[in-house]
Amino acid sequence: MPTTTARVVADGPLAADILDLAGERVTWLPWQVALEGSRETVDAVYTYGHPRLDGAMLDRLPGVRVISNYGVGVDHIVTPFNQNDAPDDKLSIVDIKARDKSGRQFYIEMQMLATGVFRQRSLDYWAWRHQDQLHESEDYAALRPTIAVCFVDTPLFPELDDYHLTFELRERRHQTLFTDQMEMHILELPKFNKGIDELTTPLDRWPVLLAAWRTARPAGGARAAGRAGGSLGVGRPVYDFENRS
Repeated sequence: MPTTTARVVADGPLAADILDLAGERVTWLPWQVALEGSRETVDAVYTYGHPRLDGAMLDRLPGVRVISNYGVGVDHIVTPFNQNDAPDDKLSIVDIKARDKSGRQFYIEMQMLATGVFRQRSLDYWAWRHQDQLHESEDYAALRPTIAVCFVDTPLFPELDDYHLTFELRERRHQTLFTDQMEMHILELPKFNKGIDELTTPLDRWPVLLAAWRTARPAGGARAAGRAGGSLGVGRPVYDFENRS
């Protein structure tokens, strides 16, 4: 499959490590494009948290799929966006790698078609990102937990009713945790059927927001989806994966 270059709007000068990381996979555009709009598709908006990014701006950039705020600790965004050729191929909307203050790293992705070898690929991605923390001669004690969070639009475990499943490495009989280094959260969006009045946890807001976004984009644009997110309180931390709250 040919490599696609992502077009990304940035609000200021970029650090050298970001430019090196993106390489030729990203075409950087000036912030003026976000203010005036563009006839060509803009895939992502990259900011340092200062400019106002509202529904009107997103309506001018209808192709945006990723908004990244470097100020909240996002290390990088994996681009480009891969289109699926067949049902067994993946459609990867966004990969984000983030790190919290304790050093734990998070790998977050959204998959429309999580079929075929999705489970094997997810495990391989986790392993690759976990071992990538260490360089030659470094102590294994430096390893920090790697937590994968996968939003999928295809039921992976139809026999289970819960939409949020957490996988860890445990002893089969006694359920003793082998290590806290590995954790994988699967959120199966088709299973979520709560109404707004039935939301009981902060995490419940995300499936509703994603459903509202998918519905609102063709009709009301980003403003409508933004109103839905605002009514759900999205915009502040919504889930603590360490305390499961």
